[in-house]
Amino acid sequence: MNSAQGGQPDMPANLPVMSPPDKRARELLSQGRWRKARDEIKLLCKQDRAKYLPLLIQANVGLARDMLAKGQVSEATQVVAYLRTIAPPGDLKALEFELMGKSGDLSGQAAGLIECLADLTPSCSQIEKRRLVDQLMLTFQPVPPAAGSAAAPTAEYGAVQQAIQALAEGQTARVTELLRPLPHRSVFSHWKLFLRGLAAFHSGDFEKATRFFAELPADSILAHARRPYLIWMDQEKAKGQGSIPSELIVEALCHLAGAPQASRPLF
Repeated sequence: MNSAQGGQPDMPANLPVMSPPDKRARELLSQGRWRKARDEIKLLCKQDRAKYLPLLIQANVGLARDMLAKGQVSEATQVVAYLRTIAPPGDLKALEFELMGKSGDLSGQAAGLIECLADLTPSCSQIEKRRLVDQLMLTFQPVPPAAGSAAAPTAEYGAVQQAIQALAEGQTARVTELLRPLPHRSVFSHWKLFLRGLAAFHSGDFEKATRFFAELPADSILAHARRPYLIWMDQEKAKGQGSIPSELIVEALCHLAGAPQASRPLF
């Protein structure tokens, strides 16, 4: 029945129908059940490799990161080795640097990460960009001035480093000044927000600090790092959305209270 006859509009004849295995595989991906998703997608790849290969890559990347989070570096290394046989090299840069970092090898990473940031493809997601930046910040290695496409990320990285140093020295007023040259769309924008939030917090401007922290992307590591400050400012309850603060958060709160040793009896 069509809409002219008073019924529901006809569905497009070419609307793709998702098969049960396809639907199940995508649900497993959305749930972060990487290993089960990978097994399901491998079977689907036998039917249509071109269609399901991106999903297979996604499942393996998720699995590798899950392993790294659990400290299973050897297992993650094996997954990354497999990924190199099925994924475009550029798509694995962030993951490979994360693996190197978990292996304790940070030597020379900064220059390589700057190079990656300078050569980002339009298809690179915001999440992957932030992962590269966060890995670069973890190295905190000095990088000499650069030319060409690497000039901008090198200069911005240097500005963030200087802002962190100024904050550590209690020069909160300089933080905003040092970060001002960073453009709004900088790949370091989440670090700019976080550091401005910290500067406002340590200056006693809790309203401004809360505003900066609220703008942080929820999927970034800095969104987790802001929690002790939000709890301290009474902007988030101690249990925060039903979850008990981790030992690290409690330790951070004790540091803010000037009693770092108090965290041990609490766990």
